[in-house]
Amino acid sequence: LTLSGGDRGLHMHYQGTMGQIDNCIIENNKKDGIAVWTAAAIDIENSIVRNNGLDGWGNGLSIWDSYGGISNSKIENHDNGNGIGILGNSTGWIQKNQITVAKYSGISIGENSVGYIGGDPDSDGTENGNTLTGPFETGIQVGGNSYAEIIGNVISGYSREGIIIYGNSSSKIGSDNDQDTYDSSKRSKYGNTLDGMALTGQSVKDWQRGIQVSESSTAQLKRNLIENNSGGGIRVSENAVLELGGGNIIQNNMHTESDGDIEGSGFDLRSGSALEMWNSAQEREPNTITGNGEYAFRVEGSHLDLRGGDDGSTQNNRLVISGHQIGIRASKGSKVTLERVDVQNNTRGGIRISENSILSVYDGGATITGNGLIGGACHDESDYGLKISDNSLAALDYITVSNNCYGINVETNSSLDGGWAGNSSEIDYGMIIQGNLKNGIEVQTNSVLEVEYLLLGGSGTNEGNSSEYDDDALDVSRNSYASLRNSRIEGNFGRAIEVKYNSNMDLDDTVITGNGIGLDQSDSAISIGNLSTANINRSDVSSGTGGGISIWNGSIVRIYETNITVDASLVTDTYSTALNVSNSALELSNYSDSAFTLSSSDGSEISMNQSSKLSLSGYTFDTTSSNDDINVYQTEISLSQIPEGQDIKIYLGDDSRLYFNHSFSAEIISQLNCSSGRTVDDVRINLPGIAYLNGNDPASIGSASSECVVAE
Repeated sequence: LTLSGGDRGLHMHYQGTMGQIDNCIIENNKKDGIAVWTAAAIDIENSIVRNNGLDGWGNGLSIWDSYGGISNSKIENHDNGNGIGILGNSTGWIQKNQITVAKYSGISIGENSVGYIGGDPDSDGTENGNTLTGPFETGIQVGGNSYAEIIGNVISGYSREGIIIYGNSSSKIGSDNDQDTYDSSKRSKYGNTLDGMALTGQSVKDWQRGIQVSESSTAQLKRNLIENNSGGGIRVSENAVLELGGGNIIQNNMHTESDGDIEGSGFDLRSGSALEMWNSAQEREPNTITGNGEYAFRVEGSHLDLRGGDDGSTQNNRLVISGHQIGIRASKGSKVTLERVDVQNNTRGGIRISENSILSVYDGGATITGNGLIGGACHDESDYGLKISDNSLAALDYITVSNNCYGINVETNSSLDGGWAGNSSEIDYGMIIQGNLKNGIEVQTNSVLEVEYLLLGGSGTNEGNSSEYDDDALDVSRNSYASLRNSRIEGNFGRAIEVKYNSNMDLDDTVITGNGIGLDQSDSAISIGNLSTANINRSDVSSGTGGGISIWNGSIVRIYETNITVDASLVTDTYSTALNVSNSALELSNYSDSAFTLSSSDGSEISMNQSSKLSLSGYTFDTTSSNDDINVYQTEISLSQIPEGQDIKIYLGDDSRLYFNHSFSAEIISQLNCSSGRTVDDVRINLPGIAYLNGNDPASIGSASSECVVAE
């Protein structure tokens, strides 16, 4: 039977009206091919509905306030409407159909309606999905407080969205009802395939998406393949929520602009929206997210929660984010939480958190590795493995940042704290930063780093940071603060730490050793300068680059119960100094019962000049060198509670003073040498070195050169 040439091909309405259509053709009608209204019901099978809506508007099938099912049919060529419309409190079952050519949507579900589009395969494996091949603007739309289950469909030929869920609606997109018997070869029978590739002779929008969820709607994704969409894989906006189940593949959703810029993203979250993910789904059926242009995840003013699989021991099927320019970018007050997530091999950078946003990494951990590289090398557009900026926060229980171009950057009123997972019998370090070609960690512009159990570098081959330019492993600058506890900085190519420009550092129970392996000339392991301060407590500092700690330009450093051992074994220079102080103040104290030593095998333990101050208490010197242990110019030295019986040698240069601020009962200085000062044309320019005993016996000084002035 063919119904053709009418106002509508078939029009049914009023409660109780029921109809069945089988092996019919409904074509070339002015408005809808089939219209079912007002509590009627229809079942359509094995039919063709085509070329309707000739008078300016009409769907192939319109159901309003009614019930309808259509299967094994073809819905074709509706240039002025939708292929199928389920509207006005209706319910529709749509299975095993072919839907092609519609002006708006292949299938539209709206106005408080329910649609079952496709379905799980039958027990014999027969598939129940539909094939929607366009061209149309949208493959499937669900809006206006409606609900849809969209399972096992193939959708292509759309210029805007493959699936759109909007207007306080909800949808299950894909199914995993066969978890006990599933294997990946069955993916297309349960999940949907959305291919945004333009049809021959057609075009798509630059902002085309595989799936869009918006306007306080929700969607659940399982086993979907979303690929080749120009603007991105999935967009979630305007207070919508997306639950990412398992087995999804989001790949190659991008386009290239005329100027060569690459656009696109795997997931785009905007305007108070959220993406949620459960580790059990990822463990059972891992998601694949790769090759989606600029970002895998772009988050603005929204919440992103990513969790990899966890079988209790091996962390099976961690979530891997790779093959983009940047793995994750979050801004404008966003929140990102990660656990068992690996961000790797993205060409510009790993993770960017900015503009009042928050990153949390739980004790399941995250790795950021191989980012910012092309062919294993840094390039002009390389960014950091992890960047926290513009009033943002990061709390990182357990993280590894390795083998990127740059390691970590914290800048502009931002803060990073973490490493607590290292306080465990199973994990030595909660933060592992190693093998990054340039800086390991940078803290800049009013920012804060507070970490425990940090491993910065390492003893293994290629574990050191800064191999490319011998940069600092840790750089703290411009009114910033760093606190390191129970940490280790080792094997880096440049200096271990630099603190400068009115910044501050606390270093507690930390080992610094074997850094500067890429340096040719003498340098310090730690540099503190330009009006900065540091407190170094209960730590061990050893250096083979000729310098231990350099303190300069108005800085203040307090060192407590810390061993400092220096030689020049790694550099061409032959002179070393444990502490080098210029125009600054140093307090070196040990009030414990243990011995702490300064050792410089190739030079002075302490060298000071230019109006510096030294307060020395309780320290032991390695006196095996023939050099002066303390060598100062224009410096004040205060001695308190120095262990007696040492062979300490001190040189007081021009305008230097030595004050005994403790009562000593035996010799504490074996040799005191002094400058004689400087006179020009009988005018005293510089005074000689002067020692003030303050009531101590002159025998406290074993021998003093004739140039020295020793005052009682």
